[in-house]
Amino acid sequence: MKNSLKRISESLLNKNGLSLVEVMVVVALLLVMTAFAGPEMIRFSHARKVNAVIRNTVMLLMNARLDAFKINSNTVVLFSNSAGKTDGDLDQITVFQDNGNGGGTAKDGVQQPNEKQTGFLSTDLLQGSSPNPDNQSLLTFTTNFPDNRLVYRNRLGMFGGTIRVLWSGKEEGKVVINCLGRVRVEKSR
Repeated sequence: MKNSLKRISESLLNKNGLSLVEVMVVVALLLVMTAFAGPEMIRFSHARKVNAVIRNTVMLLMNARLDAFKINSNTVVLFSNSAGKTDGDLDQITVFQDNGNGGGTAKDGVQQPNEKQTGFLSTDLLQGSSPNPDNQSLLTFTTNFPDNRLVYRNRLGMFGGTIRVLWSGKEEGKVVINCLGRVRVEKSR
């Protein structure tokens, strides 16, 4: 018994490398592990991006509500797409103080050059510069606010609504705002 163990240990010590069979077994194990882990990594990455957009949207909304009370004026949350339009795939959120600075009209819902922008979110920042060949964002918003604008009024009521977060057109979650400006998140899964 001692002799056989001694021979095995000596043969292992004298070996200069791995045999072809050993390398093939290791490669096969790595391929099997990758086959099981790959889809989970894609789902994890997808969920992380969606959660980041929802979390950042909630933070922008809460800060906009706080700004409206702090400056005693309207704060507007504008949903638009990369081209600046408010129709089609909405992938940007801009928050600004609608107080008429710079000669503009206060409380008109349109950002004048001197009205301070207090927040911005673009879903393209989370998914890279060009996610699709046709340049359509995978991660987008839809809202039921008039003109895709949510206006936080300074101590007055507001209209509640919903912001739906979509991934390739499929709803992933909702951010619900009530008439007092409180925010609630609902997951679709």
